[in-house]
Amino acid sequence: QCRELFHVHNMIQMHFKKCFKEVGIPILSFSTGTANCFKEILEMTGVSLVKTCSYDQLNIPVPSVEGHAGKLHLVLILETPVFFCEGRVQLSDGFTPTEVVLLTRALGLLGVKKSIFINASGTVNLEKYQPGDFVLVSDHINFSGQSPLCGRDAPFFEGFTDLAKVHNVCLQKVFMEVAKTINIKIKCGAIYGLTKTAKEFETPAEVRMFKMLGVDLLGMSSVLESIACVNMGIEAMILSVVTNEGVGLGSSVNHEANLQVIETCKKDLAQLVYRFVGHLEMVHQS
Repeated sequence: QCRELFHVHNMIQMHFKKCFKEVGIPILSFSTGTANCFKEILEMTGVSLVKTCSYDQLNIPVPSVEGHAGKLHLVLILETPVFFCEGRVQLSDGFTPTEVVLLTRALGLLGVKKSIFINASGTVNLEKYQPGDFVLVSDHINFSGQSPLCGRDAPFFEGFTDLAKVHNVCLQKVFMEVAKTINIKIKCGAIYGLTKTAKEFETPAEVRMFKMLGVDLLGMSSVLESIACVNMGIEAMILSVVTNEGVGLGSSVNHEANLQVIETCKKDLAQLVYRFVGHLEMVHQS
């Protein structure tokens, strides 16, 4: 496992070496899956694409879900170098937890200190969260039974990793402040449930159970990556775009409909990312 990780680290170093000398090594990374706004970010003033590599060029597992491009970009946003991971692999693709967090860990070894994970989710708490909402995750419940901290080679620090502060409050505060300045509403305080390890949505009975357990949102990604981050000392945050109501709570659920909801949110999502990078100094002062 460690050998594979260092190989990916070395591949990124090799492909981006010249760029690192020109613009520096990013300390900030964004990772998107279904909720992808990379095209919209590139259209903004003060943004330039430095270099792109496909995941297969870097020996990184390639996503199979529609909307996950499988590309690592080095971007300058307002003169700040940023890694942008366009697409992610998931347990539902048949990958192991170690493979799911491989890119996250490799970027951490390169020097990334802050990782923002943007994903799509379904709501089981319709009183607070509706489709189209941007929601900051304050905590999670890992129903998958899987963790990147399993196995002798997985942890970067000896002993047990404290998960009390996986979802970084300082990063969330900056996102909230940025959203206020551009009149974009962000909700906070959500409990996120990582549920499925297969390509299926929940049953109505499962949704009712999750709601009884206090879960607000359901999804299939970002939790394992966040766990890997805290294990490495990286500050992590999940921004979730609610795309649908939980099964049995509203209309039928399908991936194509979820993509349509994402399409309506992309410009605002890109604005949030863009402005967040511009306020990066606030993060350092937090």
